[in-house]
Amino acid sequence: WLSGKTILDVSNRDPKIDLYAVGDKINAPTLGNNYRNDIGGTSASAAAVSGAIAIIKEKNPALPVTELLKMLQDTSYRFKYSHATLGEQEGRRLKLCQDYRFNGRSYECGI
Repeated sequence: WLSGKTILDVSNRDPKIDLYAVGDKINAPTLGNNYRNDIGGTSASAAAVSGAIAIIKEKNPALPVTELLKMLQDTSYRFKYSHATLGEQEGRRLKLCQDYRFNGRSYECGI
C-alpha cells in the first residue's frame, strides 16, 4: 500500500486474492526495543494477517477457516484498483478489530 489507497507496483493484483494487507512503511520492532517504519513487502505484511488470525483462533479455536475468512472480509476496508486485463476491480484490505460481532448476516467490528 502507498498512502493506504494504492497497491504497490510489486504487489499482485487479481480478483482471486481474498484479502490484501498493508505492505509498505509498516511499523515494525527491531533489536534494542526500537521501531522503524520503513519495512515493507509480503514478509512484513504476512505478520499482520497471521497475528489477526492467531488472535481470532485463540478466542474461537473451533472456528472453521471459511468462517474466519468471512469475518476478515466482512470487516475489511474496500477499495478499487486497476487490473491490466480485467479493468477496475474491488479489493479488500485487512482491518484489525478488537472484537468481531456477528449481526445475523455478516461480521462487524465490535468495541
